Order: sequence, then C-alpha cells, then structure tokens
Amino acid sequence: MDTNWCLILPTGSTNSSTHTVANTKCTKKQNKNWNDMFRRLISYKKQHNSTVVPCNYIADLELGNWVHNQRYRNNHKSDHRVNLLNSIGFVWNARYPLVWIEKYNQLVAYKKQHKTTQVPRTYSDENNDIHLGGWINTQRNLYKKGKLLEKRKDLLNSIDFEWKGKSGPR
Repeated sequence: MDTNWCLILPTGSTNSSTHTVANTKCTKKQNKNWNDMFRRLISYKKQHNSTVVPCNYIADLELGNWVHNQRYRNNHKSDHRVNLLNSIGFVWNARYPLVWIEKYNQLVAYKKQHKTTQVPRTYSDENNDIHLGGWINTQRNLYKKGKLLEKRKDLLNSIDFEWKGKSGPR
C-alpha cells in the first residue's frame, strides 16, 4: 500500500515524498478523503455560517460524522490539518450550550417567518437539517420537570415562547 505521512497536498500536486507530520501515516486515498470532507465543511460553513455540523445532519451524515471525529479523535490530526480547520473558524468544543444557542436562533428565525413558536414536531427546513420541533419538545419537557436553566427559560420567554404545545394527534 502506497502511504504518505498525513499532509494535505494542493489540488493537482504530484508530490509523493514522505513527510513527518504528527507521527501518523495515511494513504493518499485517506488524504484525498480528508481534503474532500474539508471542502464539504467549507461549503457547509458558507451556507450555515457555522462549523458546528450535527452528527445527525440528514443532508450529509458523512460530514456530521467526520466533523465529530475531527473534534474528538486527536490521534490522527496533523498540525497542518489543525491549522486548516482553525483557518475557517472550526469550533473545537461544540458541546450542548453552543448547539442550544443555534437551535434557539433557528426558533427565533422560525417565529419571525411564521409568527409563532408552535413548531410542528416533524418540522424541518428545506434542507431537512433543522429538527426544531423535537428540540422544542425537549425544552418543554425540561421546563415541566424544573430542569431547564433559568437563563434559557428567560431567553425563550423573551420571544413569547409558548410553553404548552398544541394538543392533538401525535
């Protein structure tokens, strides 16, 4: 198997020498795959203004998985790859608070468009990548159990969030 040390070669490059980067060997195919995924992340960022791709991103599950792996699997990241990710504003710690704010902002946009926070449980946007109805249901359940953080409750109240969902067939 033809291997190269993990590095990113510019498109069209014919460099086949071995380079030491983070003591990790990768095949040329692995380098190409990484570059392809990086380009997809750049496209995602242009569209969503964020590098926080959900693991369950329906429009591109492979991208969601890849982004997760970049964050949490440190054993195969070269300094060059880390620098490339940093150059596009990659979010290394995308734990729940950041995701919560993104969903909240999606709810604000939904309310602006639809004049309500009553989002159908099955709602998703035109790209099928925003599952706002499920997130809202989670917020309501946390609220009912007294487990919703006060600052989050305040944010939701600030947009006249409707704490009781529509009753009817589920």
